[in-house]
Amino acid sequence: MLVYTGIIFVMNKLKRIFGYGVLLYVVFNLILFAMSMIFQFETEINKLGGVCLAIIMSLIMRWIIVVKFKITTTQDVLVYSAGWTIVIFALLLVVTIANETTKVFFGNWIAYVIFAIMILFPLFNLDYKQVSKV
Repeated sequence: MLVYTGIIFVMNKLKRIFGYGVLLYVVFNLILFAMSMIFQFETEINKLGGVCLAIIMSLIMRWIIVVKFKITTTQDVLVYSAGWTIVIFALLLVVTIANETTKVFFGNWIAYVIFAIMILFPLFNLDYKQVSKV
């Protein structure tokens, strides 16, 4: 019975990671489109636009983790933020390979900084007990 409960727990976590990961991928692309209009980049993402994109995505991920899921451990926060970032990365890779545009997004080092910020930012400066009471 304990093994079954553990499997159900892992499956629920994977559903959350993949389901919200796909939703965050859509949000990521919408924000990327808006940033390209604001900062006027057509072929490559510039540094300021990339950092703004990463911070906005990280704040959205942090809100989901803290308010919606009420996660209290840094290990779980890291699992969700890394899981969602991997889903977004994988879907972006599939789309850019299909369109033969991998150099446009992944050829710039700022793209990897965006993903690193998305993984690590939700870990910083969180007082989980205080935030979950709000």
